[in-house]
Amino acid sequence: MTRIALAVGLFLLAPLMGEYLIGNIPATHLPGLIVLAPMYGGAALLIREVTRRTRRGWPTLLTLATAYGLLQPAVIDQSLFNPSFDGHDFTAAPTHLPALGLDPGLLLTFTAGHAITTLAVPIALIEALARHRADQPWLRTPGLIVTTLLFAAGSWLIYDDHQRTFQASPTQLTISALVVMALTAAAFTFRPGGGRNDRTGESRGPAAAKHLRPSAPNPSTNSAPSTAPSTAPSVDSGVDSGVDRSVSRSVDPGVSPAPDPAPCPAPSPATSLALSLGARPAPRPWQVAVAVFALDTAETLRPETWPGLIAGAGILAGAALVITRWAARPGWSRRHITCLAAGAALTPMWTGFLLLHLTGNATPANLTGQALVAATALAVVTAAVRAAR
Repeated sequence: MTRIALAVGLFLLAPLMGEYLIGNIPATHLPGLIVLAPMYGGAALLIREVTRRTRRGWPTLLTLATAYGLLQPAVIDQSLFNPSFDGHDFTAAPTHLPALGLDPGLLLTFTAGHAITTLAVPIALIEALARHRADQPWLRTPGLIVTTLLFAAGSWLIYDDHQRTFQASPTQLTISALVVMALTAAAFTFRPGGGRNDRTGESRGPAAAKHLRPSAPNPSTNSAPSTAPSTAPSVDSGVDSGVDRSVSRSVDPGVSPAPDPAPCPAPSPATSLALSLGARPAPRPWQVAVAVFALDTAETLRPETWPGLIAGAGILAGAALVITRWAARPGWSRRHITCLAAGAALTPMWTGFLLLHLTGNATPANLTGQALVAATALAVVTAAVRAAR
């Protein structure tokens, strides 16, 4: 796929998954994608471009996605503080705190939902389709300028539409902006490269261990220069002394030396230590997908109560810890990242129908449209998983 096709695909997939797939907006309102794409798609493109241009990895990308996950509900549409956003009575939730003017449960739902479903998952899926362009920037300077302008215009359009009926307090906006800036700054504390091959995004696992061992000595050449002429074969010490091949030819002119073995890249210290200590390999990609699907489903279906909020925060924190440890194991690759995104994308494919029923929007037209949106997302997930192989 071309760079432009990849950028356009991410530009449209982000709002499609962030609003329509989850069932928050019925599919009969799909033309609204034109209004939402500049904000959602623009954010996804800019976050990805900044991350890849600075040669940073997923820790930076996810932190920037979390910053946007707070920026939108707290500053742009202010749904985090609006007690009657889009006709919903958010004050009825048991976790609503009138003194703060917000619901911590919504804070977790909005921030994590935008960071994961709207940004991280679409980026991972489109990057899988990109293959060799996965770690490369897709936009040049004119494209970055256009995307930035679209994001700014789309965000202002959403802000202007909602602030006519509600405006958060200066204190709420100031604190939110400071947290967003702190998260943005924290995103760039992660060093570039992340200790993995920058070209492929894959760590060297046990399958590559045989390529990391020293090559066997070449029996047709001497490992050290002979101090006296002799036609008898010298003892091979097994150590490469870097002697010029002319020495071997002078010692044994009847034998042509074999070519040097192809150079192999040296393993990273972390990989070498993991292999030497017999570290457990990363789980299989399909196991990652199943685990993420189960955790995402449990977090989505948690009750809107204080125990449910605590459970949701625990699920997200536990998932982050487990995935971080998996990613540090030998054998973790881009295919694992793609399957991780696929597992997270499967949950809204069915919970979107559930949300339509809960909000009273489960009309035949909306259910049919929801099925088409889910089928489109499933096609993208399937193509991404296949491409990641």
